[in-house]
Amino acid sequence: DALKTETQEEMSTLLKRSEYETDKEGFVERLDAADSERKQLSDEISDRVTLTEFNSGIDSTKQYADNKVETLEIGNVNLIRSYKTTQNIVNGIIEGDYAVRLPLSRNINFYYYDRNGDINPPLESNTDYVLQLHEADADVDMGVFYNKGSYTVVPYSKERIVKFNTGDKTDFRIVIVARSDNQFVGKVSLYKGTKELDWTP
Repeated sequence: DALKTETQEEMSTLLKRSEYETDKEGFVERLDAADSERKQLSDEISDRVTLTEFNSGIDSTKQYADNKVETLEIGNVNLIRSYKTTQNIVNGIIEGDYAVRLPLSRNINFYYYDRNGDINPPLESNTDYVLQLHEADADVDMGVFYNKGSYTVVPYSKERIVKFNTGDKTDFRIVIVARSDNQFVGKVSLYKGTKELDWTP
């Protein structure tokens, strides 16, 4: 009887140990499976984030390119001609095609209307323009006028970039004037549009 009881206890212990080992292995397998699923989910999330960042980068690049194309000024030319041409009157010393030295109160006049056959290209009505003084001494003003200089569009100022719209006005004249003696005026540009562009001849 004692042997039988001892054998039953050993068998019970072996059975419990076997169940324990089985449970332990099942638990470990479940842990491994959960860890594998977690890693897979983490990889999927990472892939989605990377894909989102990639798509966002593409969208941003496309938007930048579209913006550049939309603001691109194709064929825009500087409407300020050489200071030596007869379309313009310079009351100073011309030092080059785009270089003038002005005494006190002397000026450069750029005419955008017909003066006895001498004419710069007329400015279009209801159109934006950007006038820019790229090179000049400090005591130089510029202004924009219409009706052959009778009325003011942009009053004289020391601003180096002036934006204006022609509206329904005609016969424009741009004047650059020296407010003190021996003032240098170099490159000036007038472009159609609202974008500030580099100087070109």
